[in-house]
Amino acid sequence: MSFGLAGCGGGGGDAKAAVNYQVSASAGLGGSVSPVSVNVQSGQTVTFTLTAETGYSISAVSGCGGSLNGNIFTTAGISGACSVQASFSLDSYSLTASAGAGGSISPASVKVNHGQSTSFTLNPAAGYRIDSVTGCGGSLTGSVYTTANVTASCQIQASFASQDFVVTATASEGGTISPASQRVAVGVPAILTLTADPGYHIGIVQGCDGSLDAEQYRIESVHQDCTVTANFIADTYTSAGTRKLNDTGISLCASETQTSLPCPVPEAAGQDAEYGRDAQAAKQQLVKAGAGEAGFDFSKLGVNGETLPDDAAVWSCVRDNHTGLTWEVKTADGGLRDQQHRYSWYQPDPEVNGGYAGKQNAGQCSGSSCDTAAFVQQINQQGLCGHSDWRLPDRIELSSILYHAGQPPLVAPAYFPNTMSGLYWTAVPFAQLDDTGVLSSAWVVDFSNGSLVSRLKSSESTATPFAHLRLVRGGQ
Repeated sequence: MSFGLAGCGGGGGDAKAAVNYQVSASAGLGGSVSPVSVNVQSGQTVTFTLTAETGYSISAVSGCGGSLNGNIFTTAGISGACSVQASFSLDSYSLTASAGAGGSISPASVKVNHGQSTSFTLNPAAGYRIDSVTGCGGSLTGSVYTTANVTASCQIQASFASQDFVVTATASEGGTISPASQRVAVGVPAILTLTADPGYHIGIVQGCDGSLDAEQYRIESVHQDCTVTANFIADTYTSAGTRKLNDTGISLCASETQTSLPCPVPEAAGQDAEYGRDAQAAKQQLVKAGAGEAGFDFSKLGVNGETLPDDAAVWSCVRDNHTGLTWEVKTADGGLRDQQHRYSWYQPDPEVNGGYAGKQNAGQCSGSSCDTAAFVQQINQQGLCGHSDWRLPDRIELSSILYHAGQPPLVAPAYFPNTMSGLYWTAVPFAQLDDTGVLSSAWVVDFSNGSLVSRLKSSESTATPFAHLRLVRGGQ
């Protein structure tokens, strides 16, 4: 207890006896005042000491005409009994929050009472993640940062980092894809490189919504961990003069009176549909890298040679996954590869033209001179489907895409649209001398009926001037 008294004194025979008064003190929640009671002589003053509890501050003191200085309350001169009342208030603190680039934190500031906690919400921007949050002794759960019980003003700092994902790559036998694993930030393209082993070529590559461009698989933007799978296919020309052949596409049998019957037909055994790839496909025993009717196995290719999904609406080439050949796809746009164009047969190389080169620019077309050599040159200059080794097919190659189970034109329409029901040139001169002693004709394949016939290299019929073209690459 601490208090003090002050007054005046003196001598005198007639002095009256001093009068004392009781001065009491009381305190509200959050602190104390002392002394709680004292007798004070009239005219004197008294002091009281106020003590706030932890987390509280002196709010107000009143009574006995006094005044507060620091935590000491001093009354006026006492002239009667009186009381002092002290009140205390709970402390509150300012908490501020700031965020670096890539996100925000809210609220930016808040008042918190002593001993209480509060929460802040972190909001990463698109392509970012929460990296760290510090300050006010808190902890992070998900995107909510909760402080410890607050005992002083403090600051929270939040930082964000670019979000990234893992792209994993796997390859089948016959080649590699690299890198096998990489971390990719959102919005940054990922590029994987494919390398086929000798005797193999790139097949289907898929995953992570990417696309194949020649030997590179490009992913424009990654939004989750994902995997790219690359399939490599063995080349089909294992040695000179050895090649794989397609089947006819016929997968049903016939009797003497009916067609389109399931095989076998007992009274007519040994039919075409009972043998080869078509029979395997009918029994669901044929594994394909792509898709196609019966025993055919085709993949659609984009303008740069990338493998497309089978339901792609636009494609520029078709790869035959069985023979290993890649075929030009015709258009209906009036351009260089339009389906309607016809060409004269022309091959200036005497080693392969049979002694007669044919006739230059005698067909009907646009985009190039209208002969076979000029068209091949123009396609190679454009680099169709990422390649510049296009050529005329031979008889066996061109016949390999005939689909004998269909309607004219006899080719799989789901892969070879815009095909004319007519004659298509091959690169092979017809081995029969004309009256002048030269090989003046070349082989053609008739896609209206599937036959192989010869046609004069430089003749023109009013009904069907010259012949159409479909180029091929690979296999030689």
